Amino acid sequence: MAINVAIFFALGKKIEEQLGSLNLILIFISTAIQEQ
Repeated sequence: MAINVAIFFALGKKIEEQLGSLNLILIFISTAIQEQ
């Protein structure tokens, strides 16, 4: 059971990191569009 929780937590951190970088990319794109 504890192993499942650890795996779930690790997956959550991975997804969170990917969402964070995705947000940075979206912000970068939106600012680039506004510059034009």
